[in-house]
Amino acid sequence: MQEPKPITDPTNPINNPAKPVTGPTKPVTGPTKPITGPTKPITGPTKPITGPTNPITGSLFTGSDIPILTQARISHGVTALAIIVSALVSTTVLFGSNPNDDWARRWILVAIPFVSAFGLLIGWRSMWRDTLLGMVVIYLFSPFLAARVESCWLPIPGAVPCFADNKVVLELASQLAHPIYYPVLIGLHLAGALFMWSLVASKGGHYAPSTGTTTD
Repeated sequence: MQEPKPITDPTNPINNPAKPVTGPTKPVTGPTKPITGPTKPITGPTKPITGPTNPITGSLFTGSDIPILTQARISHGVTALAIIVSALVSTTVLFGSNPNDDWARRWILVAIPFVSAFGLLIGWRSMWRDTLLGMVVIYLFSPFLAARVESCWLPIPGAVPCFADNKVVLELASQLAHPIYYPVLIGLHLAGALFMWSLVASKGGHYAPSTGTTTD
């Protein structure tokens, strides 16, 4: 009896090694791309709806480009008004009163220094020390200077100008109703008030705080 032969050759397997049904898998689609491009702003850079705002303070009329009334102009206006009014009072008393009415003419001594000082204090309140000191000096020393000018300009027979006897000068000046003393006094008061106006304006009193002083 013959031995059965193997169905296959031992050296050859029945089936070859299995091969993959399909090749290496490939991505179904290529690399994804953004659906849309880089986003852009819908609108351009925003701009302010209105132009630069004007400051609320510093002027009574801030709606216009050039303010009509600034603090500096108000200060100058108040000071100028005070000096003009006081000068009118002094000249009115000088030319409208009786030359022998010494009581009425006393207003010439105080009108310009007091009214001008009041205007300066309102318009330049932060310079109150300079204003008061200056106007007090003007008020106290102007009469002496005006009297000295009168003694030099008043013609006195037989006397050297500026060196005549004070009693003689006073008697003659009283008889003539002080034709030089009062006009010179008004001029000195006006010059002093204008000087103080220029001084406090140069220091910028209207821009400084109300509590400030010139010695700070």
